[in-house]
Parts: sequence; C-alpha cells; structure tokens
Amino acid sequence: MMPEEPAARGAPCPSLPVHVTIGTHRRLPVFADEAVALNVYLLVREHPLTLAAVLMPNHLHWLLARSADLERTVERFKTHSTRRAEAAGHQGRLWQPSYFDALVEPESRLRRIAAYLLTNPVAAELAPSWGEYPWACLHPS
Repeated sequence: MMPEEPAARGAPCPSLPVHVTIGTHRRLPVFADEAVALNVYLLVREHPLTLAAVLMPNHLHWLLARSADLERTVERFKTHSTRRAEAAGHQGRLWQPSYFDALVEPESRLRRIAAYLLTNPVAAELAPSWGEYPWACLHPS
C-alpha cells in the first residue's frame, strides 16, 4: 500500500471511503453456515466505519469510511470476526491473509460501488433483491 501524500498546510485532509474485499480461507463457503454468517455480519454491520457491506458465502465486500490505519482496522476486524465465527462453531482459519482495497474517488463513484456491493447476492442468485439478502447493509450518510 502506498502512503498518502500529506495534505497541503491549511488544506483539509482527504477522507475518502475505501472498498475492501476479504476472501475466506481457501475461498471456502464458510458463511453458508447461518450461525457463522450472523455472528460475523453483526460485527461488520455495527462497525463504526461501515458505510455498506455484503457478506457473501466466501468473501466480504466492505465499504467503509477512510481509516487512519486501514491495515490495522482490517486486521482487528479479522481477529474479532474469527473469534465470533469460532463462537458459532467454525473451526480452523477464517480469512485469507491478504485483502484487496481501493480508494473510492471521486465521491460520485460511491453510489455505484455501493450498488455493486448490494447487488452482488442478486447476481450470484442468492436472493431476488438485495433487500431480501440477510447479510447486506447500507448505512445512509
């Protein structure tokens, strides 16, 4: 990851959202287990930086407000969500060690990316509409 360029003195610091995709270990459909999915989904839904999220059977799409330390935010989420998955009966590794991230700029792309995330379960034929998929959330901002 490239460090951000410092903002010019007196200029506001950029606060761009970021789209993060985290795959499950070996892309296994861990979240096909409803109890595991629920425990992890509640954690991501309630995360203070979450703008939108979709928990698919084998990966997570997460649109979040820019974090001062994205790597730490994702690693802490992985740690806490692994504990929650284990509490629901999951055994073994939960996540792949790496993740993908992309800054969302300009802000006009934010709605398109949120729409992409939310329609992912529909495209995968997991639900007839995003509103009917239990592991999708959108926080208006």
